[in-house]
Amino acid sequence: MAAVVALGALALTAVVVLSTGHPHPNVATVFLLAAGLVAAVGCFIRAAGSAGPRRRAWSMLAVAATIAAAGNGVVAVLVGGSLGGPAVDATIGVALLIAIVGILLFPQEKLSRTEATTRILDGVVGGCAALIIASALVYSQLLASTQGGGLERAVVLVIPVLDVIVVTAAASQLLRADEVDRSALALLMIGFFCYAVGDLHYAVLDAEGSYVFGTWTDLGWILGYLTIAVATAVPGRAGRRERRRRPGGIASTGAVFAIILGAGVIQIVAGVPRDVRTGTGMLWLVLVMSAAARQMLLISENHALRRGLERTVDAQTGDLRHLLRERSALIDSVGDGIYAVDREGRITLMNRSAREMLGLDGELDRTTHAHTLFHTDLEGAEDPLVACYITEAIQLGSTTASEDDVYVRGDGVRLEVEITASPILEDDGSVSGAVVAFRDATQRREVERMKRQFLSVVGHELRTPLTAIQGSLQMLDDGVAGPLPAPGPRLLRMATENSERLGRLVNDILDVERLSSGQMPMQIVPHRVDALIADGLGAVDALADARCIRVTAAADDSVVVADEGRFGQVITNLVGNALKFSEPGTEVRVTADGTGDEVVVGVHDQGRGIPEAQIEAVFERFRQVDSSDVRREGGMGLGLAITREIVHQMKGRIWVTSEVGVGTTFWFTLPRSVGTDAGGDGAASAASSTSSEE
Repeated sequence: MAAVVALGALALTAVVVLSTGHPHPNVATVFLLAAGLVAAVGCFIRAAGSAGPRRRAWSMLAVAATIAAAGNGVVAVLVGGSLGGPAVDATIGVALLIAIVGILLFPQEKLSRTEATTRILDGVVGGCAALIIASALVYSQLLASTQGGGLERAVVLVIPVLDVIVVTAAASQLLRADEVDRSALALLMIGFFCYAVGDLHYAVLDAEGSYVFGTWTDLGWILGYLTIAVATAVPGRAGRRERRRRPGGIASTGAVFAIILGAGVIQIVAGVPRDVRTGTGMLWLVLVMSAAARQMLLISENHALRRGLERTVDAQTGDLRHLLRERSALIDSVGDGIYAVDREGRITLMNRSAREMLGLDGELDRTTHAHTLFHTDLEGAEDPLVACYITEAIQLGSTTASEDDVYVRGDGVRLEVEITASPILEDDGSVSGAVVAFRDATQRREVERMKRQFLSVVGHELRTPLTAIQGSLQMLDDGVAGPLPAPGPRLLRMATENSERLGRLVNDILDVERLSSGQMPMQIVPHRVDALIADGLGAVDALADARCIRVTAAADDSVVVADEGRFGQVITNLVGNALKFSEPGTEVRVTADGTGDEVVVGVHDQGRGIPEAQIEAVFERFRQVDSSDVRREGGMGLGLAITREIVHQMKGRIWVTSEVGVGTTFWFTLPRSVGTDAGGDGAASAASSTSSEE
């Protein structure tokens, strides 16, 4: 940055000094030599810090700057001397040729053969147009001042032509260079343009005999050198590669024709001097042929691209048709009914199963909301669209799963269904519709009715004789029938134990059903958690003593909102489960801690642990970690399922942590009653608020 500021200050000083209107040949000599030296040194330094093609490009530019600066220095020192012009012109010409080679050595983006050819033709068109303009404005004057033959006339035009070529080459490279070289090439193009303006201005004034060294006319060379020096100081900017623009676009084609039009207008306005008519005509011929070749090449490429796109579209259209047929076959093969709706709720798709279940034939009315078409309530009045799960899926993006509903078939028969509604999400997260899957729930509800009927039989018809059996066994055990001969007592004990086991199983089955249907009565009021735990542990003292396992409790005096009997059932189930799977001599601990709005209760054992893969399954019905536990420990795997349902109905959470070989901890939480004494007025309010839910 400091170098750029210094070069800018030097350029500003040169402009101020040489624009005063009075010649300053010595000052101009110093500025010209200093600017050329700075440009040459900058190119050498940039070359030393580069590698590969960039190193060679900057090296060539450094050599060109050195030779050009030396040639300009000779002109500056010996202006008006005896040294002839052709030698100096040859030096500048060699420098420009080397500069052209250096510009072309910069790395370029990889192009196809067509793109590379098009870029070359663009450069030819631009170069010819620049030469035509220069021939109309400058070259005629140079040729008019030349008295020699064809060779001398050609030599006079060498440097101006090379100036145009080097600027054109820099502009062409700028369009196809890598991002890292863009800034440097842009400044190089500006620098060479300034230098070309200086050369052309000098050539015209010198041909007229009015050139004076040391005035503003020398600023073109000085500013050109300084701009090239700035280009060497600008660091490469490596950024995100831009998406390459194809050379056949409207912008590039328009630019080509604008260049041709501009050259023609300038030539018409300035006229075509007789001395350059032949050369100008040849340039126009090359320009028109290059532009025509460019357009023919682009037309051929566009035709090939169009044919390729047509083949691609045809292939993808065929694939799309195949996918649509495959999707249709897949959806129709599903036993569940499926239909899709758009953002307005209108049906756009319905599979065969849905049509059959709803008794719909022929074309669907795609202008009617799905809710209005077959979704009504049991009384026959339409449900509000706002509360419909289809509307919720579309407007809120919410998913509804396993919801019971009633659809009306085409023949007016009502169909009980279980539905799942999901929104259709686009890539930007917006909702474009919804998909609803449903199945006939008539059979499931009939099974549920039969299950309830069976449980009713279990609860009444089975428990009545079981109670009589247990009473008779108790009377025999009390000696009502007198002493029993051997092995009567042993058989009596076995019968009693199995009748009690059968009674627990019946109670568990009934509890599961009542909890699932929400029909289990609960009196949820505040209680001290330590008192509840103590009452619950009293029911497992005998089992703990029989297994030689110590049971301890560490609970604070938090007040928990719960049903006293069901809380005791949770503790009994969890502690009893821990005792079953713990070894003699170990310990089962029950902890309770009130934190925030919850009371966290934990039952910790030192048993065998639960494998991680089975932790989530322990709360399922009729599920135990090891099937041999049913034979060894008894039970049907309903205790934890009942426990989970009780905790959930008391607004709590339950989970388990375990490590195989170390032990297991069952955790559950219940709402904490803050600022209310157990059994106080808050209990009544809590009970009344809960009774409505039951």
